[in-house]
Amino acid sequence: MENTSSAGTYISWNINTGSERYLTSRKSIDDPSTGDFSYKIDMKGLPQLVVVMGASAINGLPAPADSMFNTVMELHDDEWYY
Repeated sequence: MENTSSAGTYISWNINTGSERYLTSRKSIDDPSTGDFSYKIDMKGLPQLVVVMGASAINGLPAPADSMFNTVMELHDDEWYY
């Protein structure tokens, strides 16, 4: 699994390998270590973006019209990505 937060990157899940790219929170503004929350694709049922705390999905998130994220889901070379 790979965490990413750089501009121009994407959230993804590879169908064949199961590898993921997702966003993870920091502990705090002063502590850049990995926090408790992640934003990733949930592939159980219909693929959707979810906020995860530890190993438990908190919710699916609808894409607001003015979102700073491009929330178009695409399949390209065995990889789903937003």
